[in-house]
Amino acid sequence: MPAATIVGLFLACPRLSRSEDDEVAKIVAFHPAATPAAKQCRLQGLVEATQHFAREFHAHVPCDSIEYRDHKFAVLDAADGLHLALVVQHGHDCLADMHVVLRHCLGLMQMLHGPINKALDDECGVDDLRRGAQRFLDCYGACIDFGSPAINVSGEGLSYMSVDRLIYCALQCMINRVECGDDNKSGEFLCVLYAGRLLWSALPDPTCNLLLCGLEQKQYSAIRDEYCKALPSGSDSKKQFWVFSATLPSSDGSERYQRRQVVVVRHNQLCIYFRADSHDVEVARRVLTDLDLLPLCSQLMNYAKRRSVSEAVRFIYYNGVNLAIKSSVHAGTLDPKWSPQCFAVIRAMQRAFSSRDAPVEITLQSQCSRWVIGKRFPVTDRTYFIIVNDPTNDIDQIEREVNKLEHTTLSSICLI
Repeated sequence: MPAATIVGLFLACPRLSRSEDDEVAKIVAFHPAATPAAKQCRLQGLVEATQHFAREFHAHVPCDSIEYRDHKFAVLDAADGLHLALVVQHGHDCLADMHVVLRHCLGLMQMLHGPINKALDDECGVDDLRRGAQRFLDCYGACIDFGSPAINVSGEGLSYMSVDRLIYCALQCMINRVECGDDNKSGEFLCVLYAGRLLWSALPDPTCNLLLCGLEQKQYSAIRDEYCKALPSGSDSKKQFWVFSATLPSSDGSERYQRRQVVVVRHNQLCIYFRADSHDVEVARRVLTDLDLLPLCSQLMNYAKRRSVSEAVRFIYYNGVNLAIKSSVHAGTLDPKWSPQCFAVIRAMQRAFSSRDAPVEITLQSQCSRWVIGKRFPVTDRTYFIIVNDPTNDIDQIEREVNKLEHTTLSSICLI
């Protein structure tokens, strides 16, 4: 099946223009920017007309998917009067992935740019929104790859790394020592990641954790390069520092969001996100420079090696309650060429699971000869997929591998 070709990714506000002669004014930003204005207006007009038509039947249910000839549209309400749309070509069955991309795109744009609904209150705000949104969509649109496992695995959940008590206590002790120290006048840890997986977080909103983890993925490295400013590493050349502005939940526990400077330090695979006020960026960098991260990195590296799974078995576990994902798909040295075929099978299983409320178990063989076993537990809203590389097609051996994984790596999970 051919890969989906992106026709357009755009943010639009129909109330910015009431004249048919000025349809292009409704488009706040459009990627690719070189798309002719007539085509931009045609795509935006089709979305707007379809939404108006759908409201005649369901006034309070938004139209979020449109299929028109050889185009597919995914639409997301971004704010009052604003919508974000993604248009692809070809018959690729990727509507679910398109909606994942839109939600991630909107969340990341609001985090890096700020709330977009407030920008519509005055003319200067609209101009700033056009410039900021165009900059972001040009950067984000170039990163979209429907064949990337980042969309299939991490687009809807967080990849957590569970550690033993000694490592967690060492990490918490380091955090307490910094936040309670005399040198830290105004700043706090946001989250700590290792190899792109979440170790610790102080953010109450799971969406913020998801967006910050997304910045760690190679697929979105261009966005990190565009919005993050490098800081001098000082005397420790093994550490990398950068800073960026982000709209994050207030630290006082309220529902308000504030614009803050986020300082990031990376040491090998360990990455720390630290929030500071604008005038305390240098103080935060100096505090983080003094941290000795080598012992913690060594502990995490040794722990990850001990917890590595067999090369013949891979798994993806998803918790629908807290959006947690535990995955070993990209661990080890297994040939990555099997991923597209296996993920096609997993997507087919997900569609089957979504239409059933009872526990379901499905076993299928992919085109790359790997076996995929999927189980859904609707009571606890948990799902896992196990991928077994068994060229002999020995069903008994496959069952033994699944049972072994359930009683070891997945033994601490409530699967009912």
